[in-house]
Parts: sequence; C-alpha cells; structure tokens
Amino acid sequence: MASCLWYTLIPRYLLRSQLDTLTQANPRLKQAFAPPAPGNRNIICNTLPGSQLHTRDWQPLWTTTPADVSVLVAKAVRRILLEGSYNERKHQRCQQAAYDVLCDCMAIENEHPQLLSLSLKWRLLFNEATADAGQEHYDQLTTLGELVERIWVHLIIGDQGKNGDTDARLFVDVDRHFRRTYLLDPASGLMIRRAFLGVVSSSMELSGFNPYSCMVEGAGKICGM
Repeated sequence: MASCLWYTLIPRYLLRSQLDTLTQANPRLKQAFAPPAPGNRNIICNTLPGSQLHTRDWQPLWTTTPADVSVLVAKAVRRILLEGSYNERKHQRCQQAAYDVLCDCMAIENEHPQLLSLSLKWRLLFNEATADAGQEHYDQLTTLGELVERIWVHLIIGDQGKNGDTDARLFVDVDRHFRRTYLLDPASGLMIRRAFLGVVSSSMELSGFNPYSCMVEGAGKICGM
C-alpha cells in the first residue's frame, strides 16, 4: 500500500513537475497527458499469472475492467481502518465520506478549480477516520489533515505551485509530522498512521487521478499504443 504515494512524495523524481510541463506543451502533448475524463477513471487493472507483465510474444498479462464506486469505497475503507477494531458507526461514517468523494472524483469534469476543491472531501474522510482519537491529539490531527489537502492539491491534481508548496517542503513536512505520531500512545499512533496512509494512498490510487497512470497513458498515446 502507498508505493505510488511514496515515489510521488520523494522530490528527486519530480513526477508532478513533469506532468505540469507536459500539459502546458503543444496541443498533442497536452491532450495525451491530460487527466482521464469522467467514465474513464474507475478502471481497475488485474495482473495475470506470469513472471513478467507480458508473454513471450509481447501480449499483455493483465486485464482492465471498470469498477463500481462501491468497490472503490470498500477498498478505501479497508485501507483506512485498522483490522480487528470494528466500530459500526465509525465504519458507516467512513463509508459515506469515501462514497461522497469517490463519486465526485468519477463524475467531475476536468475543471481545475473543482478538482482542487475535492481536497476538502479527502480531508473530511481523514477526519471521520480519526474522530475518536481524542481532543489531546487535535493539533497533530489538524496538521495531518492539512497534509492530506496539500498532497491532493500539489501532487495529485497539481496547481503549478500556486499554493506556495514545493516538492521538498511537502516531503519534509510529511516526514516530520508522520514521525511524530510515534511519540503518541501506541494505540492512537497506529490508528492515526493507518488513517493517514489509507486516505492519501486512496486519493492517489483510487480517485482516477494517479499521476503515474497519467504519465504511462500519455506515453502510450504518443507512441500510438
């Protein structure tokens, strides 16, 4: 879980910067590397048995199928909540928050202000997952909630740095504040870390706006695949 998030966060790879540059290039590149349109964002890839991703004659060893939003919601909630500590009310709150944001992710047109505003709904999902953490953790949860928003705005959708963030600053802030959760009591720290990683990895991998997917799909379109 969260491998795409990790490599996107590390400043050395500059993935978001590459996509921002490509989407401001000539019309052909801009169209190729644009985020997927509604109806093409809920695609799930399943790998087939094999030691590589293709056969000897270069046939793909994977299949792609559309996924219902309910499937994506179930995946997100499993990532966010700890196993073995089921709370029905909390589970329902997280399901509803995940459903709301993922429905919007699948339906909203590629209009930048609207896409950026979804950061608030991802933060709401984090808030629901950590609602019973206790008032004593308020400051830390507020900071992590802000990071959920910043990751969506700066790395996943991209705003060309208009929010004042840089790749390096965001990486350092995530690293510093995530590490601080290890100073909390073990139960609270584990729950908060699970919620944070679950939400931000879901926003990266289940929203339909995975920047790695945009990069690969764009390269495929340019190469005529």
